[in-house]
Formats: sequence, structure tokens, C-alpha cells
Amino acid sequence: MQIVLIDFKRVNCAKKTAKILSAELKVKTEFQKDGQNFIASITGEGGSEWIAEQVIKAVNYGFDEKTALKLLSDEFFLDFVDLNASLWGKKKAIERYSARIIGSEGKVRKTLEELTGAKISVSEESVAIIGDFDEIDAAKEAIHRILECRTHETVYAFLERLKQKREAKRLGAKL
Repeated sequence: MQIVLIDFKRVNCAKKTAKILSAELKVKTEFQKDGQNFIASITGEGGSEWIAEQVIKAVNYGFDEKTALKLLSDEFFLDFVDLNASLWGKKKAIERYSARIIGSEGKVRKTLEELTGAKISVSEESVAIIGDFDEIDAAKEAIHRILECRTHETVYAFLERLKQKREAKRLGAKL
């Protein structure tokens, strides 16, 4: 059995996604109210439980259903950057750096997504990332560089170079 704490704001999306997971993975998800939040209990076979847990976590972290369901594929993964741990639990710093990762009207987050290919969701104390291995690696490196106070332009330039290297590797060329 896998247990996931669901924010009350995300429970309707989580319930809708759980119905799809039930059909796709043959798992059962029960939701129980726990104060301001809900607890999702997922039961099924081992691997299916784990995948369902990852999808429900992704929804809870703010991803839409379509993006979260990419985790059903073996090519996609869910990973996190823990802002609370990275910034020693300093609330003001977490707010400031969350804002730097999101950017004005979400422009920085969108640019990071375009340059890495990963999907990114910023919550109160963490950044969730969905993508393949290379996409997650690039997105995490970019986020860590932002946390190190590098300028957005420097981070974008790094990602552009990385993207060119990945593309050249994919095509079999050397840079």
C-alpha cells in the first residue's frame, strides 16, 4: 500500500486521475479527509502501486492530468528539488528563490521547460520535474544554478549549449 497526502485544492484532479489509473494499472485508490488535506491510499501490485503513487504525487505538486500521466511510460520520471533543504528552511529565501524560478508571469519556468524539455511545477517548498533522464538532469542543474544566484541569462546560455550537445549527440555528431 502506498500513501500520499493530497492538498485539498488538488483532490478533485487527483480523484479524476485515480479513476484513469484504476483502469490503466489495476490499482485501487481511496481518499480520506484528514483535516485540511486528504490521504490517498493506493493498493495494487508492487510496480503498479509505485507508478500510481508517482502520478498522484505529480498531480498533487500541480501538474495537470495529461502531464502526470506521462509517468505511465518507462521513459518519464518524477524528481524534486527540495527548496526547504537547499535554503536551510529560511522562509523568505524560499519565497524569493521560488519567485526567481517562476519568473514574471511564469516566463522563467516556461523558458526552462522549453530549453530542457522537462515540465516544471513550483510549489511552496519544492520544485517538481517530469521528464526523461536527460531533461530532468538539465532542469535540476538549471534550478541549482538559479539557487546559486546565477543570472537567468547565464542559466539560459548553459541550457542552450547543453541542448546543442544533446542534439549533436542524438544526430551522431561531435561538438
